[in-house]
Amino acid sequence: MATKFEMSDLGKLTYYLGIEVFQREDGIVITQEGYAKRILKDTGMQNCNPSQVPMDHGVKYSKAENEVELDATEYRKVMGCLRYLLHTRPNMAYSVGIVSRYMQSPRESHGMAIRHLLRYLKNTTSYEIKYEKNGSKRLVGYSDSSHNIDEDDGRSTTGHVFYYGQSPITWCSQRQATVALSSCEAEYMAASAAACQAVWLRELLSELTGEALQKVVLKVDNTSAIALVKNQVFHNRTKHIKSRFHFIRDCYNDGEVDVEHISGKEQQADILTKALARIKFTEMRELLGVEDLSNPNQKLGGKPRTSSLSMLPKDIISHIISLMPTKYAVRTSVLSKRWRCTWMDVDNLHFDDDMVSIHDQDIFAKFVDRVLKHYKSSQINLFRLHISNLWIEISSVSSWINGAVKLNVNELDIKVTRLGLPLSLLTCKTLTKLKLDYFVFHRCVCGFPCQVNLPCLKTLDVVVHSDPFQSAFKLIGGCPIIESLSLDVRHHGTHEEDYIFNIPTLKQLKLIRENYAFCINKVVLNVPNLEHLFVGGYFYSIFVIEDVSSLVEASVSFGEIESNHVWDELLKGLTGVISLSAQIPSFGIDYKPSFTPSLPIFPKVKQLELKGYWHSRQIPQLLDSFPELKHLCIEPKEHSWVEPKLVPACMLTKLTTVKFSVCEWWKCDLPFLKYMLGNAEVLKTMAITWETLCLEEEQAELCEELLKFPRASRCCEIQFHGNSSNYTIMQ
Repeated sequence: MATKFEMSDLGKLTYYLGIEVFQREDGIVITQEGYAKRILKDTGMQNCNPSQVPMDHGVKYSKAENEVELDATEYRKVMGCLRYLLHTRPNMAYSVGIVSRYMQSPRESHGMAIRHLLRYLKNTTSYEIKYEKNGSKRLVGYSDSSHNIDEDDGRSTTGHVFYYGQSPITWCSQRQATVALSSCEAEYMAASAAACQAVWLRELLSELTGEALQKVVLKVDNTSAIALVKNQVFHNRTKHIKSRFHFIRDCYNDGEVDVEHISGKEQQADILTKALARIKFTEMRELLGVEDLSNPNQKLGGKPRTSSLSMLPKDIISHIISLMPTKYAVRTSVLSKRWRCTWMDVDNLHFDDDMVSIHDQDIFAKFVDRVLKHYKSSQINLFRLHISNLWIEISSVSSWINGAVKLNVNELDIKVTRLGLPLSLLTCKTLTKLKLDYFVFHRCVCGFPCQVNLPCLKTLDVVVHSDPFQSAFKLIGGCPIIESLSLDVRHHGTHEEDYIFNIPTLKQLKLIRENYAFCINKVVLNVPNLEHLFVGGYFYSIFVIEDVSSLVEASVSFGEIESNHVWDELLKGLTGVISLSAQIPSFGIDYKPSFTPSLPIFPKVKQLELKGYWHSRQIPQLLDSFPELKHLCIEPKEHSWVEPKLVPACMLTKLTTVKFSVCEWWKCDLPFLKYMLGNAEVLKTMAITWETLCLEEEQAELCEELLKFPRASRCCEIQFHGNSSNYTIMQ
């Protein structure tokens, strides 16, 4: 259109004919707050007392020809403004529709009704409708009617509203054209009018979205009217109804509209057909989707507004409360009449010592005792006990864990200073996940048996501050189907037992040793189904890799190693992985692996990550062992460079991505980058990060330097990331 007409692009829509539009990340909000305030100012009602409802419940209006007649011109002017306000205020549609019927000859009672409407408008000027992003694309309609409500001619009122997702897109409150002889007939006529709107919306949305036509669900709260739609046997009851109202039958038979029953309490079109009492009106207004989003804590009549949360089903409320720490869940429940006992049926129990002083630990212990005593659910999903800052009695901890076992716990997360495991836990048949972090393990208190039987346990995460052979390894031996194991040993002992992992079901292993004073002879891995392996910490032992035939990903991060032999023996057992991450310590050159021709070939590795104190000059020699490498990530802390004589095979045919990250850049980094760019023939992306470059001039200078380097790949893109800006350099 811009090619044929003179146009200006004003950006996204924010205002259109009195309608304010706010386009946010989570959706679009429309309101007429400014227009509503202008109406109040023009009518002199800006300082009036606000009302909670637009029309009093039970009041009926008629022509009232015996009352004093008002100025029709002024009356129609105000009515026109109020009717335009209905574009964002469906909750006022019925009230405005009622007073609109008397524009030809308005009377004093009609003027009082308009003033009541304006008083309600004063109370709700900031109300708006929100259209959420990525919501449901389902079209649902609600149809309702009020029978024989008009005092003058006995005609009923039709009301319907349609939702696209969770927000209303069209609504109507209108007097029916003919008199209905029964409430069933009035509902049937209203449903037929709603069906006409549904068919039009169905075709319109299909045209706008380009998606196939979908059946529209129409919800009616009258079972007799639904029967008239679905069953044509009721001829004697329907023969007097005009034929055009049977349109809904054809829509139903053709599969365009489906009619469902809904209770009157949930009929969202009810607010469009009658004047409701204050509490009922407020509930229906929220169901309709009209809210004061700028003030969610607004009070109505001195009482807190009914929140959307309080209207959720009980099972959803229970799930929300179960996500809270138990002390907050109990407080939230007891302060609510509806949720008073909800905390007793939650799926999760969380106890922690956050903001609990050592002087209050007795109160904390009594609180846990009371919760477990009054808990009603027969099964608990998660029992979490984190009290590492309190010196709780071992008998209390053991009693709490025993209580969780009696509740058929599925997941147990324990972090305490002193741990005593009850006998019931060691044979629990419902436990699937166990996490233990303890400083002192009291075997004598819990009577730790030699035989442990946890038949359903699949995940075990243990942080050991005591002898692991007296606790952790006994637990591991009693888990026949364990799939994920994390063992973090922080023991200061000097035992020389071997770490033997002979677990055929294990798929993920994380092994950490954080104390260098603890010596072990060797680590034996016989885990044929292992897929992910992480080894970290301080090791002076030999790794014996017997069977890791299913291993896909391995990560090695040593804090200290005894010799190159330990490192090389471990790498030889990992030659079948696809992804490898290696980090070496900073204890001098003697502690760094010597890349000799005897280094094993990794024929399957496609992704390699190198961290720690690697020299840049070591990288090309290292890459000779990875012929299929595609993605390389380097984070070196040593900077030295010697131009290699040969180019690794992977750089000629496979390597497509290089990520080079350093905290502080050195001039010797540039020759390394030049070498990579000049020899990687299929390289597509090189991402370079220098964190300490704070000046944009320095970053621009480096970009200019990189641009001068020759590139072997024609389609290589260089991404430069500094701490203040980013650059991309294309070929």
